Amino acid sequence: MSEEFRQMPHNLDAERAVLGSVLLENKCLPEITEILREDDFYDPAHRAIYSTFEKLDTASKPIDPTMVREQLETDGMLDVARGPTYIMQLESAVMSIRNVVDHCKVVKNKATHRASIQIAHKMEMNAYDDGIDINTTMSDAQSEIMDLQKEESRENIIHISEPVMTVMDRVDELRASKSNISGIATGLDKFDDNTGGLQPGDLFVLAARTSVGKTALALTITYHMSVINRKLGLWFSAEMNDTQLAQRLISIGSQIERGKDDTFIGLQQIRNPYHLPESEMWKLNAYAKRVGSAPIHIDDTPCIDISDLRSRAKYFKQAHHDLAYCVVDYVQLMGASNNDNEVAKITEITQRLKQLGRECEIPIIALAQVNRGGVDKPELYHLKGSSSIEQDADIVFMMHRHDDVDRALEYQPIDGFLAKIRNGQPMEMNMSFHGPTTTFSEI
Repeated sequence: MSEEFRQMPHNLDAERAVLGSVLLENKCLPEITEILREDDFYDPAHRAIYSTFEKLDTASKPIDPTMVREQLETDGMLDVARGPTYIMQLESAVMSIRNVVDHCKVVKNKATHRASIQIAHKMEMNAYDDGIDINTTMSDAQSEIMDLQKEESRENIIHISEPVMTVMDRVDELRASKSNISGIATGLDKFDDNTGGLQPGDLFVLAARTSVGKTALALTITYHMSVINRKLGLWFSAEMNDTQLAQRLISIGSQIERGKDDTFIGLQQIRNPYHLPESEMWKLNAYAKRVGSAPIHIDDTPCIDISDLRSRAKYFKQAHHDLAYCVVDYVQLMGASNNDNEVAKITEITQRLKQLGRECEIPIIALAQVNRGGVDKPELYHLKGSSSIEQDADIVFMMHRHDDVDRALEYQPIDGFLAKIRNGQPMEMNMSFHGPTTTFSEI
């Protein structure tokens, strides 16, 4: 059979068996609606009849050939459903409802095959269109496929006992471990005590004005999560390249893990090692080896588009199921489908980052710029570009350096505060920024 005349996958016998089962025993409809939607039926007549079943059930009316025919006549759909004779045939074609779930699964499987073909066809058409960005095409297709996979195995309604059991299992685990950290520990003890650590699906926004240390704090947290605690992390850096990030992580490690009488290795010493004493080189090699073996992956594509980022992150998650978190540095440097409107662009980016966290079940750490100007500490409304950052974020942690702080100081005081938190209490944190190694710590 030639390609153009191939029929879409379907099984009409299974569709008739499902519909006949409902006519034979109305009580099986709720079980069927948990698996099938109207659009899952291939035959237009079967879609019309199934829709009528649902209407009658909603109205608490009996579902029998007479009532179905009357409702179809009222809706002007009796001819589409092939008339009353066909409806009578559906009822007489089924002797038992025992296999109705199996028949539903056959219908669902064929519907999934058809949806897959439609996604592939849409992707092909968009790929031929030069006016549609290829990254958007691939990201949209990937999202539709993931939605299809969820639909195929959907169990949207669950009894409260299931999440309660999950909660109590987690309580038992935490009590046994004698820890109050239910998520991923950041190394900032006061923050972790208040939040329980970074939680799967959360959008954690780290915001500050230029040169206050957003990337430095994110890298300090990364060192604790991935180098010390061995959590797999994915970094998208639109500002610094991978080498610069590696240099900083090595220097941060020399500050975090040095002994009481030991010395750190400053970032400038790594960048210009000519005057670094031989006695320090072994320490540099040791910290470099420690960072180099950490489960951190970096994508330093400049001005990466949000569709491309989501596609790469989801592909990475599929290949590495233990992905624990993702960092995006930073929101305002990313691209989107509407780059001409800053508010619309940022809104799209934050919404998709939030969606990405939910899809991959990981926390997303998104760095964001705060509007310049003013000496007072920033507020949520200072977030640059769009109020959607505040709306979509589960946590907004803001940083502020007072203008009278001497930048030449080795240790500089930085104010940190939780401006927004869904599950916790707003709080302030006194932090110290170690300039030579770009490392943050709590005071």
